[in-house]
Amino acid sequence: MTTPITPIWRHWSLKDHHKKHCVDSPTCFQEVLGFTVLVSQQDYEKASDEAFKKAYIRYDAQEANRQDGGFYPARHYRLDGRSLKTIADLESASPRYFRSCFHVHYGKPHSSADLQKSELDQVMRYLEKLEDDRDQNMISKTKIQGADGSDALTLRNKMLLASEINRLNKKM
Repeated sequence: MTTPITPIWRHWSLKDHHKKHCVDSPTCFQEVLGFTVLVSQQDYEKASDEAFKKAYIRYDAQEANRQDGGFYPARHYRLDGRSLKTIADLESASPRYFRSCFHVHYGKPHSSADLQKSELDQVMRYLEKLEDDRDQNMISKTKIQGADGSDALTLRNKMLLASEINRLNKKM
């Protein structure tokens, strides 16, 4: 795999997303990162960077804007084994910026049992969500790929993930 240009945060965007995901709703990121105190802006930025670099899957797509309708412009998406999802500009953008980083909840707040699931289980659950989103026309123009974080999987689990990605890409 080629090493992509890691996105950077615009200062105002980092501040807004940190407030939204770590200050206004503090417990989610605290639990995901294993913190007992408020996640600082610096820690949120570091978590975003780490989630991007250690993602198990990546894809470019247009996703539905669930609040305002329509679709967001094409973006680059990654998901790590903790279900932290990063959204960034496409690889061709220069400079390349992060758009968001958040914990995926699948329609309800996570439970402690959700956080105890294996990294592969969390990624597989997200792939199910992508399939559901595709079936509901909430995502388009996508092809899912493995990312660098998947290198940490055992060979068997890497093959399971690759098989599921291939199955899903045939439907996309």
